[in-house]
Parts: sequence; C-alpha cells; structure tokens
Amino acid sequence: MPLVAIKYIANSFALLLFITILGGFLHFFIIEFTEINGVSMEPTYIDTQKVIINKITPLLTPLKRGETVSLFDEYRELLLIKRVVGLPGEQIVIRDGAVYVRDQFGNENILTEPYIQNSVLTKPKIGNEELYPILGPHEYFVLGDNRGRSTDSRIYGSVDRSQIVGVVFPIPFASSSRAQN
Repeated sequence: MPLVAIKYIANSFALLLFITILGGFLHFFIIEFTEINGVSMEPTYIDTQKVIINKITPLLTPLKRGETVSLFDEYRELLLIKRVVGLPGEQIVIRDGAVYVRDQFGNENILTEPYIQNSVLTKPKIGNEELYPILGPHEYFVLGDNRGRSTDSRIYGSVDRSQIVGVVFPIPFASSSRAQN
C-alpha cells in the first residue's frame, strides 16, 4: 500500500476518533438530546417530543423557580423531567388545589403557574392539605405540569441538587411522532 494511502487512512482514523471523543464529551458534560417518555409534563412537553438537556448552565447559575429540569431517578434508573417549584430554604404547602410557597420568615404566597391549565388542581398525596418539610440548602421541590398523572416531589420528597442533570429546552421545529391536537 502506498505511503500516501496509509497517511490518509491514519488521518481519517484520527479525525474519526477526535469527533467520537468530542461527541462523547459534549453528550456527558455539556448537552444531551433526548425524547420525552410519558405524559407527566403535558401540555408543556408531550410524549415522544424531542428536547435538549443543557447540563452546563445549572453548574454556573442557581436553578430558578419555573425551570424545567431533568433529574435522575436512581431507584428506577430513569431520567425524569419536572418543573422546579420550591427552592432551598422554602417550604411547599399544597392546599385547596393550589401550591403555596412559604419563605424562611413564614410568609406564604400562592404560586403563579402560567404553564398549567386553569382547570388543573394540585392535590397532595393524602387529603386536601399537606405541609412539606423545609427544603435544605441543596434541595428542590419539583412537580410535573400534568399534576394528575405525575409522580413527583409529592410522592418521593425533595430532590437533591446532585440528582439534577440539567435544564430542559424544547428542540425548535422537531416534530413528535405523536400527532398533536
């Protein structure tokens, strides 16, 4: 085999190896492309919708109320997508179908949730009212937008920051394999 052909093959292999390593780095540390599996975030995200998980932003800035995050459920070994409603130091109260946020001074305000439909009621695990524990310095309270079909912090409690993989964004113009009404 001529030397030129050997150099071409070696360079092509090196380029392919570099692209593979770069892709792996981007996937594990910067961004991840995935697909919604389930209905817990409807109508915001629908089953089979394509999304991007930005893994770098949460490392650089604190999470904000209302952000949609991906978190790792270590018991079922699944990535879940939920919305942040409670921040460290706060206490969540669910009463009469609504979510209230109580700050460290005891002030309580109803949570404005423009991302859920007006007819959606948030129910606690048991009864009509539930007061959840004050969130620790690295804990968040997360809920699915489809409250009646979501397993979230009402069931499994607060989520530690270490379980949060990244912030979720829709992929513009990416179609779902499920027809939208």
